Amino acid sequence: MTKENGSAECADEVVSNITKLDISKGTNSNLTSAAKAAASKNSPFFIAFWQAYPRRIGKGAARTAFGRALAFADPNDIIQCAIKYAQHCEDMGTEKQYIPHPSTWLNAERWEDDLESEKKETKKVAGWLSEL
Repeated sequence: MTKENGSAECADEVVSNITKLDISKGTNSNLTSAAKAAASKNSPFFIAFWQAYPRRIGKGAARTAFGRALAFADPNDIIQCAIKYAQHCEDMGTEKQYIPHPSTWLNAERWEDDLESEKKETKKVAGWLSEL
């Protein structure tokens, strides 16, 4: 149905069904509202993580792991760390086969890794190898 000005109008029964919808069933009550929103199948948070992560493989497993990771960290923090990790992989010249699957990265809480110390250790070893 449309109004005279051309805008759409919802049927009354649809509106009443929407207001009666109980979205609290089946959700984890320990999660924040941002985490609950991020846990949906293709939430903007998961899509942003998926686009940021340097290796896109195993999307279903990554989605599940992302939902579990929200119990430990804010989705924005995870996304920002995925962006930093992607840059780290590019800077280090890491081959795709050595980049962990996104679900592995999430399950291991790798967003908490100290990438700067890893860069220093790698350069130190590379410098030692170059002396041989």
